[in-house]
Amino acid sequence: MKLRPATALFVTFAIASCIPLHSSLAGDDGTPAFREVEQITRTSGGDSNLPRRFNFGRPFVVSLNSGIPEVKAIRKELVGILNQSRILEQVVFEWFGPSKVESIQIGIGNRVPVGLAQSVLRVFSRQKGIPIILDIADTDGDFGDTQRVYVGGLVKSRTKPLSKERLEALLKDGIEQREFFRIAKDRSKDD
Repeated sequence: MKLRPATALFVTFAIASCIPLHSSLAGDDGTPAFREVEQITRTSGGDSNLPRRFNFGRPFVVSLNSGIPEVKAIRKELVGILNQSRILEQVVFEWFGPSKVESIQIGIGNRVPVGLAQSVLRVFSRQKGIPIILDIADTDGDFGDTQRVYVGGLVKSRTKPLSKERLEALLKDGIEQREFFRIAKDRSKDD
């Protein structure tokens, strides 16, 4: 049987679409670990510690401002780090903006795991010449903010940039959740 070019192309596409593009980014159950959506949806999580669930039943969101310089490369690095640390399967990504940024505002919910928060701080702190402004969300509001990380605000913050000393303390290996958020909220050491 001879296939026509259009049929051969369709068969090739159908077979190729079955092969995962990021097979190394698959979870233990075979589902894709990396998930990105255009719009976040929220449902009740049924758990007092994590009261919200987002797209694909994931408990955490990372929202990135597309106006941050080199943000796609940074996101790729972040995805790799989160995949290695087995956190990626718990996160869904979304984009917002674009808005030109003078600083990188990072809002971290107080229910976000330390490993996720540190990974975000680590990759974005490497941006030369762009200060980081850190805010902590203690209330959910309508968006489940205590389980989210926002990177790159839309409104200029009046908060002082994160000091090198406080950043180093936040990135310390083995830091406990309570200590991480105590340091994150203590702005007395910022410039």
